[in-house]
Amino acid sequence: MSHMIRFVSTPVDGGVRHAVHKLGPRDAGILAMTLALSPRANYTGGGTFFEHLGEGSVLPMEQGHCTFRPGSVRHGGHPVTAGERYILGAFLLIEDRVEHVRRLQNQGRAARGRGDLARARRLFKWALKLNPRCATCLKNWAEAITAQASGGPLSPALADAAEEKLRRSLALLPEDSDAWYSLGRVLSERGNREGAVEAYRRSLAITSDDADACFNLAVLVGDGGDASEEIALLRRALSAKPDHGQAWGNLGVALASAGDLDAAEEPFHNAVRFDPSAKNWINLARLHQAKGRAPQAKAAMAEAQALGGARQS
Repeated sequence: MSHMIRFVSTPVDGGVRHAVHKLGPRDAGILAMTLALSPRANYTGGGTFFEHLGEGSVLPMEQGHCTFRPGSVRHGGHPVTAGERYILGAFLLIEDRVEHVRRLQNQGRAARGRGDLARARRLFKWALKLNPRCATCLKNWAEAITAQASGGPLSPALADAAEEKLRRSLALLPEDSDAWYSLGRVLSERGNREGAVEAYRRSLAITSDDADACFNLAVLVGDGGDASEEIALLRRALSAKPDHGQAWGNLGVALASAGDLDAAEEPFHNAVRFDPSAKNWINLARLHQAKGRAPQAKAAMAEAQALGGARQS
């Protein structure tokens, strides 16, 4: 049976980023506290991760142990796989103190979320004037530059500005996985594949189960001809985010392109389950065609055509 059928993969994701699997948001308080209420013997798994401690640095907490951190430090709890774990969280707020930089940052993120990118950039710029060493101000400003409302490519001038701000941010806070991820996106869009690969690797060295960083790095190493690492990274992305439809689609393409149509079947079916795009339906149709299943191929191609996909050649 011929395997010379062309499958279509998804390029580097430059759109909305999925939530990082391990980390929660930064807290709104000036100071945050976590108190462990349960003995460690009562559960399996658990523990707390602080982003800037680096990959694999999970802090186990025995009953009565307490951690304090600035509210701006990203953190997250690891899953409890058995038993029950209870914690108490507390936050310090000062009623008569206004944290202007934090307020401007929050307002800027809100403006970016509703698509008011010009206002978002102004707010992050004002925050940076108040605190010139605010790494997250620089990162957020750069991300507001790259979040084109039209979805089009960045102009060279805007790409220069975004890259410059991200590099300044990382000079101040080199263990910020989000900034490395954003730098990877900018460099990839600018055609700097080698730089983008390095940036994504730095991001994953800090937050190892970031599904989107795994996905984007997989695309780049696959384009560079390393199919085995591409497949490993896609599986890693799916381990962190099992409903990542684009990763399922690209995994199917990678396996089918290597000639393993049987292994590609589940990924292609999951791709249309989680991301029922015309591209994924076309790939499933071509898989059915390659395996001699004409009725299933016709049905899948009809789904693609209903979504505006190209007609079967």
